[in-house]
Amino acid sequence: EDIPPIPEQSLTVDEVIQNPEQVDSFVVGEEKGILDEVNAWADAWADKRLDAYFSHYVDGFSGEMANPKAWQLSRKNKILHSKQIKITLSEIKINNLENSVEVVFKQDYESGSYQDVGRKTLEMIKVKGRWLIMKELFK
Repeated sequence: EDIPPIPEQSLTVDEVIQNPEQVDSFVVGEEKGILDEVNAWADAWADKRLDAYFSHYVDGFSGEMANPKAWQLSRKNKILHSKQIKITLSEIKINNLENSVEVVFKQDYESGSYQDVGRKTLEMIKVKGRWLIMKELFK
């Protein structure tokens, strides 16, 4: 007999805050860990704690750069030369992919007089018990 597909579930942060009783049933272990990692990543970025920030990426992550060293150097320069950084994440959705998850959210970035808002997509994979970023897109 055919087994019906499991419907995809995703709660926004606002829904989680409004209905904390739903969280326990939804956060089946993984989602909370993923959200914790994403928030810790944004906090490390805003606080300019580079080691902590880079620790949220898989080894060898190079973004759009030629190699990981170039990527880290460019991020380091950009982060350290920014005025106070404020990052706000909202409308977070987690989609399960085959061996990874995709976390999509609205990102508000503010530093000095510079500001941008866009949709960020992080593809994350579990490595030694931690969800790490293996792909990052911003539109």
